[in-house]
Amino acid sequence: MDRNRELLERLWTSDGELALSAEAEHELRTEDRSDYGGDVYYVANVVEFRDGRIAHETRIYGAPFDPPEWRAKYVTSPPQ
Repeated sequence: MDRNRELLERLWTSDGELALSAEAEHELRTEDRSDYGGDVYYVANVVEFRDGRIAHETRIYGAPFDPPEWRAKYVTSPPQ
């Protein structure tokens, strides 16, 4: 998996702050928080590896938002 992590580090281009990383034999998943000059986005990234190379990557970006009133009591604030 060290080789896969090296590939991901070369692939990663944002100034993201790594919050969570889960590794499997052929997949690496991360949850990050990226700041693009004051605009903050949460990022989920899934990278699949095959034969020591990146076979597929999926990135999902979401801007933070206040929860609806009905759900607010169940929400905790993410780390800043």
